[in-house]
Amino acid sequence: MGTTLHAVLQFLQSREQWIEKHLKNFESMEKLLPKRQLEVGTPYPFLGKMLILKIGLTPLEKIFFSAEGDELVLYLPKRWYRPGLKEVTFAHGALREFYRQSAEKHLKARLVHWAAETGLRPRSLHLKEAKSRWGSCHPDGKITLNWRLMVFRPEVVDYVIIHELCHLKEMNHSKKFWSLVENFYPSMRACVREIREQHRHADFLEKIPILKPLSPSDQ
Repeated sequence: MGTTLHAVLQFLQSREQWIEKHLKNFESMEKLLPKRQLEVGTPYPFLGKMLILKIGLTPLEKIFFSAEGDELVLYLPKRWYRPGLKEVTFAHGALREFYRQSAEKHLKARLVHWAAETGLRPRSLHLKEAKSRWGSCHPDGKITLNWRLMVFRPEVVDYVIIHELCHLKEMNHSKKFWSLVENFYPSMRACVREIREQHRHADFLEKIPILKPLSPSDQ
């Protein structure tokens, strides 16, 4: 506030090369991020693996996803399918639900595992969606995890769980806290770095305008 336009322009010019370098880095990173507009053949991260989106057919009258080997299969009712179908953004809501339901199973199982390993037992677990906060621990013992953690490697997911469990004993980020985390999970530093570098890999799971699914009359 109060800075002159001349001073602002001078500052920008003095940092021109740095700004250009980082803008190019942002552009390169953008190309590596999973597409929000779902397309067949596009890779999407699931527990650290890049699963290729494919289409399968189902006799059921609903759409759903399934992780099968190296594929993320979108099952469509037969009457919705047409040859050459590629853009399937209408299934984005079902994709979000697939990740959320997968998190219900995986995150709860890993929390039970690490609670037994560490002896740190939470009062309850809640799943929620957040832009960039992957977990939290309330003073009353309630742990909250972001279901979009499912885009990361299992090792990274485990780190986040251990991080929050350790807050049951140290409700801070002191040296004592980090020492406790590292004691239970020596590879924590690599996980912290990976989260910082890949946090935008979950952007494709953000809510987008719902499109009307295909119907026989659209074909």
